[in-house]
Amino acid sequence: MMLIRSQDREILVPFNRPIYVSGRQVIYCEEIESSNGSLLGNYASESRCLEILDEIQAEFQYVRNVTENQEVYQMPEK
Repeated sequence: MMLIRSQDREILVPFNRPIYVSGRQVIYCEEIESSNGSLLGNYASESRCLEILDEIQAEFQYVRNVTENQEVYQMPEK
């Protein structure tokens, strides 16, 4: 299982729900049926947010394929 820690280091969420980009923000969706979510990071551009999602995906693939340990992905500052 992989955990994601928010940019401000105040939120730690399991990587088992949708994560999406809304403008310049990366958001973890707590409830699929609603728009409630936790802000994981705020970046200068939407393209940077998409890069972050690519990094999360790559890290998740590594954790799933290589290790059975629990990993924490720290959202980058910028």
